[in-house]
Amino acid sequence: MNRPIIENQQSKLKAILQDKKYQNKSTPSDLKKEGKLFYKELIEEKKSEAANSLCLKLADLNAWLNQEGPIDERSLIYFLLLIIGWKLNPFLREIIFISSVGLENQKKGFITAAGWIKILHNQVNFHGIAFEYGPDTETGLPKWISCNIYRSDIPMAISTRAYYSEAYKLNPVSQENPIRYLQARALSHCARLAFGIHIN
Repeated sequence: MNRPIIENQQSKLKAILQDKKYQNKSTPSDLKKEGKLFYKELIEEKKSEAANSLCLKLADLNAWLNQEGPIDERSLIYFLLLIIGWKLNPFLREIIFISSVGLENQKKGFITAAGWIKILHNQVNFHGIAFEYGPDTETGLPKWISCNIYRSDIPMAISTRAYYSEAYKLNPVSQENPIRYLQARALSHCARLAFGIHIN
């Protein structure tokens, strides 16, 4: 896995922007132009890497990204790094863009349940997964869903629990498919914990 590429991206960006050629610029306008050029070149580079990692045509990936509408540069770079690092295919909805809660007209990359399952199956020590459901609420929905992930090198399951009341407060969209949303939330948290996967 190319996890270090993803985890170190912010430090790499910071190091490049602190390079002497940026420090020697005389005006904020020059710095802004250099920054925009850097992001543009980096985005094109990562688009090519992402397309190659999935054996896709660059034109097809560009078409998919264009239909998503405007996306800020940092979010797009991070999205492409997730594709490269974890071989996630947006055409198979393993990774998508969602609207940032509380931020108008801003989107962020989101790994779906299908994407997390793919990541898990690529882990050498992955040995199985199971869900448990809490008692129903008055609306007929479970109060919580637990995800249990089994590793071949650990004798007991790693478990996390997602509560509907908490998920609903964090993301009102969860009411559209509440059980599926809660499963995905429990799954993503458990996968991170079980294999030390650090994805924002």
